[in-house]
Amino acid sequence: MEGETYMNSGVCTNQDLLTILGYVKLAYLLLQIAVPIVLLIMGTVDLLKAVTSGDEKEIKAATAMLGKRAGAALGVFLLFIIIRLLTRIVGGTEWTKCWDAAGTASVTGSGPVEPVPPSLDNDPDE
Repeated sequence: MEGETYMNSGVCTNQDLLTILGYVKLAYLLLQIAVPIVLLIMGTVDLLKAVTSGDEKEIKAATAMLGKRAGAALGVFLLFIIIRLLTRIVGGTEWTKCWDAAGTASVTGSGPVEPVPPSLDNDPDE
């Protein structure tokens, strides 16, 4: 039936689900990388402003804020890793294979998803 998710050897075959998961993976990756970078840039800009003003009180406050933002950036980065780990544990192997297939699989017609062949670095004879 259309719109349902079917599993074939643990890999999703629903094109719509794979498309949605591909976009979710992209957003997930962008947020995981962009949020910490933006936090660190904001802290650096604040510290730069304080240093150029020459006020010791502002420099101390900006340094403390940069430390807090660096901690928040690390926390956000680790939060995304923890979320992915928990979804892999809760979702099991079916979910993991479906998540891994999204965005890295070639979907042909309405048939099952065919994983992209391994890279040339992986010699099957080894």
